[in-house]
Amino acid sequence: MQIRTDIIQGSDEWLEIKKGVASCSNFGKILTPKTEKQSATLEKYAKQLAIELAYVSTKAGFKSFAMEAGNELEPEARQAYQEENLVKVEEVGIILSDCGNYGYSPDGLVGDEGLIEIKCLEANAHSDFFLKDYKEMPTDYKCQVQGGLWISERKWCDFVVYNKEIKDPRKQLIIIRVFRDEAFIEKLKEGVEKTIKLRDEFLSKICHKEEFYKKQEIVEEEIIDYTAGG
Repeated sequence: MQIRTDIIQGSDEWLEIKKGVASCSNFGKILTPKTEKQSATLEKYAKQLAIELAYVSTKAGFKSFAMEAGNELEPEARQAYQEENLVKVEEVGIILSDCGNYGYSPDGLVGDEGLIEIKCLEANAHSDFFLKDYKEMPTDYKCQVQGGLWISERKWCDFVVYNKEIKDPRKQLIIIRVFRDEAFIEKLKEGVEKTIKLRDEFLSKICHKEEFYKKQEIVEEEIIDYTAGG
Protein backbone atom coordinates (compact mmCIF):
# COMPACT_ATOMS: atom_id res chain seq x y z
CA MET A 1 0.00 0.00 0.00
CA GLN A 2 1.25 3.48 -0.92
CA ILE A 3 -0.20 6.54 0.83
CA ARG A 4 0.55 9.64 -1.25
CA THR A 5 0.57 12.74 0.92
CA ASP A 6 2.63 14.78 -1.53
CA ILE A 7 -0.21 15.48 -3.97
CA ILE A 8 -3.53 17.30 -3.68
CA GLN A 9 -6.82 15.75 -4.68
CA GLY A 10 -8.15 17.36 -7.84
CA SER A 11 -4.73 18.56 -9.01
CA ASP A 12 -3.29 17.76 -12.44
CA GLU A 13 -0.79 15.37 -10.84
CA TRP A 14 -3.60 13.57 -8.99
CA LEU A 15 -5.60 13.21 -12.21
CA GLU A 16 -2.53 11.83 -13.99
CA ILE A 17 -1.84 9.23 -11.29
CA LYS A 18 -5.47 8.06 -11.42
CA LYS A 19 -5.37 7.25 -15.14
CA GLY A 20 -6.04 3.57 -15.72
CA VAL A 21 -6.47 2.94 -12.00
CA ALA A 22 -9.65 1.26 -10.78
CA SER A 23 -10.90 3.71 -8.16
CA CYS A 24 -13.32 3.10 -5.29
CA SER A 25 -15.70 5.81 -6.47
CA ASN A 26 -16.28 3.64 -9.56
CA PHE A 27 -16.46 0.23 -7.88
CA GLY A 28 -20.24 0.32 -8.29
CA LYS A 29 -19.56 -0.14 -12.01
CA ILE A 30 -17.89 -3.45 -11.15
CA LEU A 31 -20.16 -4.97 -8.53
CA THR A 32 -23.87 -4.36 -7.93
CA PRO A 33 -24.10 -3.75 -4.16
CA LYS A 34 -27.67 -5.00 -3.66
CA THR A 35 -27.23 -8.34 -5.45
CA GLU A 36 -23.45 -8.61 -4.90
CA LYS A 37 -23.14 -9.79 -8.49
CA GLN A 38 -21.04 -8.47 -11.38
CA SER A 39 -22.35 -5.21 -12.76
CA ALA A 40 -23.44 -4.96 -16.39
CA THR A 41 -21.09 -1.97 -16.73
CA LEU A 42 -17.87 -3.82 -15.79
CA GLU A 43 -16.69 -4.27 -19.37
CA LYS A 44 -17.44 -0.65 -20.23
CA TYR A 45 -15.47 0.52 -17.20
CA ALA A 46 -12.51 -1.72 -18.10
CA LYS A 47 -12.51 -0.16 -21.58
CA GLN A 48 -12.54 3.31 -20.03
CA LEU A 49 -9.45 2.46 -17.97
CA ALA A 50 -7.65 1.11 -21.04
CA ILE A 51 -8.42 4.28 -22.98
CA GLU A 52 -7.03 6.41 -20.14
CA LEU A 53 -3.71 4.58 -20.48
CA ALA A 54 -3.60 4.40 -24.27
CA TYR A 55 -4.35 8.07 -25.02
CA VAL A 56 -2.52 11.20 -23.90
CA SER A 57 -5.83 12.87 -23.10
CA THR A 58 -9.52 12.09 -23.24
CA LYS A 59 -12.61 14.28 -23.05
CA ALA A 60 -13.01 15.98 -19.70
CA GLY A 61 -15.46 14.29 -17.37
CA PHE A 62 -18.82 15.85 -16.55
CA LYS A 63 -19.32 17.28 -13.05
CA SER A 64 -22.86 17.35 -11.73
CA PHE A 65 -24.24 19.99 -9.39
CA ALA A 66 -23.90 17.53 -6.52
CA MET A 67 -20.21 16.92 -7.33
CA GLU A 68 -19.47 20.65 -7.50
CA ALA A 69 -21.28 21.27 -4.23
CA GLY A 70 -19.39 18.42 -2.61
CA ASN A 71 -16.05 19.89 -3.62
CA GLU A 72 -16.98 23.28 -2.17
CA LEU A 73 -18.54 22.07 1.08
CA GLU A 74 -16.24 19.13 1.88
CA PRO A 75 -13.74 21.19 3.96
CA GLU A 76 -16.64 22.61 5.98
CA ALA A 77 -18.07 19.13 6.57
CA ARG A 78 -14.64 17.82 7.57
CA GLN A 79 -14.22 20.62 10.09
CA ALA A 80 -17.69 19.97 11.54
CA TYR A 81 -16.80 16.29 11.92
CA GLN A 82 -13.56 17.12 13.73
CA GLU A 83 -15.34 19.45 16.15
CA GLU A 84 -18.14 16.96 16.80
CA ASN A 85 -15.74 14.09 17.53
CA LEU A 86 -12.76 16.02 18.90
CA VAL A 87 -10.39 14.29 16.49
CA LYS A 88 -7.86 15.33 13.87
CA VAL A 89 -8.55 14.26 10.29
CA GLU A 90 -5.48 13.78 8.09
CA GLU A 91 -5.90 14.65 4.43
CA VAL A 92 -4.03 12.60 1.81
CA GLY A 93 -3.93 12.64 -1.98
CA ILE A 94 -4.50 9.01 -2.85
CA ILE A 95 -3.89 5.51 -1.50
CA LEU A 96 -2.65 3.04 -4.10
CA SER A 97 -2.35 -0.72 -3.92
CA ASP A 98 1.21 -2.09 -4.14
CA CYS A 99 0.55 -3.14 -7.74
CA GLY A 100 -0.72 0.36 -8.56
CA ASN A 101 -3.87 -0.96 -10.25
CA TYR A 102 -6.37 0.01 -7.54
CA GLY A 103 -6.74 3.34 -5.79
CA TYR A 104 -8.76 5.26 -3.21
CA SER A 105 -8.86 8.97 -2.47
CA PRO A 106 -10.35 9.19 1.02
CA ASP A 107 -11.88 12.35 2.45
CA GLY A 108 -9.64 11.85 5.45
CA LEU A 109 -7.85 9.40 7.73
CA VAL A 110 -8.68 9.20 11.43
CA GLY A 111 -6.02 7.80 13.73
CA ASP A 112 -4.49 4.48 12.71
CA GLU A 113 -7.73 2.55 12.13
CA GLY A 114 -10.37 4.86 10.69
CA LEU A 115 -11.25 7.05 7.73
CA ILE A 116 -14.14 9.26 6.64
CA GLU A 117 -16.20 9.42 3.47
CA ILE A 118 -18.10 12.71 3.12
CA LYS A 119 -21.30 13.23 1.12
CA CYS A 120 -22.60 16.80 0.89
CA LEU A 121 -26.16 16.07 -0.15
CA GLU A 122 -28.86 18.41 -1.41
CA ALA A 123 -32.06 18.80 0.63
CA ASN A 124 -34.07 15.99 -0.98
CA ALA A 125 -31.40 13.32 -0.40
CA HIS A 126 -30.37 14.72 3.00
CA SER A 127 -33.97 14.69 4.31
CA ASP A 128 -34.31 10.98 3.42
CA PHE A 129 -31.98 10.15 6.31
CA PHE A 130 -34.70 11.40 8.69
CA LEU A 131 -37.81 10.44 6.73
CA LYS A 132 -36.60 6.90 6.05
CA ASP A 133 -34.92 6.67 9.47
CA TYR A 134 -31.64 5.32 8.14
CA LYS A 135 -29.73 3.36 10.79
CA GLU A 136 -27.13 2.12 8.32
CA MET A 137 -25.36 3.62 5.33
CA PRO A 138 -27.46 3.39 2.14
CA THR A 139 -26.44 0.43 -0.03
CA ASP A 140 -25.62 2.72 -2.97
CA TYR A 141 -22.37 3.71 -1.25
CA LYS A 142 -21.33 0.23 -0.14
CA CYS A 143 -18.87 -0.50 -2.97
CA GLN A 144 -17.03 2.78 -2.49
CA VAL A 145 -16.78 2.55 1.30
CA GLN A 146 -15.93 -1.16 1.52
CA GLY A 147 -13.46 -0.70 -1.32
CA GLY A 148 -11.85 2.13 0.62
CA LEU A 149 -11.54 -0.04 3.72
CA TRP A 150 -9.96 -2.78 1.62
CA ILE A 151 -7.36 -0.60 -0.09
CA SER A 152 -6.55 1.52 2.98
CA GLU A 153 -6.37 -1.58 5.20
CA ARG A 154 -8.43 0.27 7.82
CA LYS A 155 -11.00 -1.15 10.25
CA TRP A 156 -13.83 1.38 10.02
CA CYS A 157 -15.17 4.31 8.06
CA ASP A 158 -17.39 7.11 9.33
CA PHE A 159 -19.89 7.84 6.57
CA VAL A 160 -20.49 11.58 6.93
CA VAL A 161 -23.58 13.26 5.47
CA TYR A 162 -23.70 17.07 5.51
CA ASN A 163 -26.08 19.86 4.56
CA LYS A 164 -25.68 23.29 6.16
CA GLU A 165 -28.99 24.64 4.83
CA ILE A 166 -31.29 22.68 7.14
CA LYS A 167 -32.81 25.05 9.72
CA ASP A 168 -32.18 22.71 12.65
CA PRO A 169 -28.37 22.97 13.14
CA ARG A 170 -28.36 19.72 15.13
CA LYS A 171 -29.22 17.84 11.95
CA GLN A 172 -26.67 19.35 9.58
CA LEU A 173 -24.18 16.58 10.27
CA ILE A 174 -25.03 12.86 10.19
CA ILE A 175 -22.41 10.23 11.04
CA ILE A 176 -22.85 6.50 10.43
CA ARG A 177 -19.97 4.20 11.35
CA VAL A 178 -19.31 1.36 8.91
CA PHE A 179 -17.06 -1.62 9.64
CA ARG A 180 -15.30 -3.96 7.23
CA ASP A 181 -17.46 -6.59 5.55
CA GLU A 182 -14.86 -9.21 4.67
CA ALA A 183 -17.22 -11.38 2.60
CA PHE A 184 -18.28 -8.40 0.50
CA ILE A 185 -14.67 -7.23 0.13
CA GLU A 186 -13.68 -10.65 -1.26
CA LYS A 187 -16.37 -10.37 -3.95
CA LEU A 188 -15.27 -6.84 -4.68
CA LYS A 189 -11.63 -7.93 -5.04
CA GLU A 190 -12.60 -10.63 -7.53
CA GLY A 191 -14.52 -8.11 -9.61
CA VAL A 192 -11.74 -5.52 -9.53
CA GLU A 193 -9.11 -8.09 -10.52
CA LYS A 194 -11.31 -9.19 -13.42
CA THR A 195 -11.67 -5.55 -14.47
CA ILE A 196 -7.92 -5.00 -14.51
CA LYS A 197 -7.34 -8.18 -16.50
CA LEU A 198 -9.91 -7.06 -19.05
CA ARG A 199 -8.38 -3.57 -19.08
CA ASP A 200 -5.02 -5.06 -20.03
CA GLU A 201 -6.60 -7.17 -22.78
CA PHE A 202 -8.22 -4.07 -24.28
CA LEU A 203 -4.98 -2.12 -23.90
CA SER A 204 -2.92 -4.71 -25.79
CA LYS A 205 -5.28 -4.34 -28.75
CA ILE A 206 -5.38 -0.52 -28.68
CA CYS A 207 -1.74 0.26 -27.96
CA HIS A 208 1.57 -1.39 -28.89
CA LYS A 209 2.72 -3.33 -25.86
CA GLU A 210 6.30 -2.06 -26.13
CA GLU A 211 5.23 1.57 -25.95
CA PHE A 212 2.86 0.97 -23.07
CA TYR A 213 5.36 -0.95 -20.95
CA LYS A 214 7.97 1.74 -21.58
CA LYS A 215 5.60 4.28 -20.03
CA GLN A 216 4.81 1.90 -17.17
CA GLU A 217 8.51 1.54 -16.32
CA ILE A 218 8.76 5.31 -15.98
CA VAL A 219 5.75 5.40 -13.64
CA GLU A 220 7.14 2.54 -11.53
CA GLU A 221 10.49 4.33 -11.22
CA GLU A 222 8.66 7.43 -9.96
CA ILE A 223 6.80 5.35 -7.37
CA ILE A 224 10.04 3.72 -6.20
CA ASP A 225 11.71 7.14 -5.92
CA TYR A 226 8.78 8.42 -3.82
CA THR A 227 8.64 5.44 -1.45
CA ALA A 228 12.40 5.61 -1.01
CA GLY A 229 12.12 9.25 -0.09
CA GLY A 230 13.90 10.42 -3.24
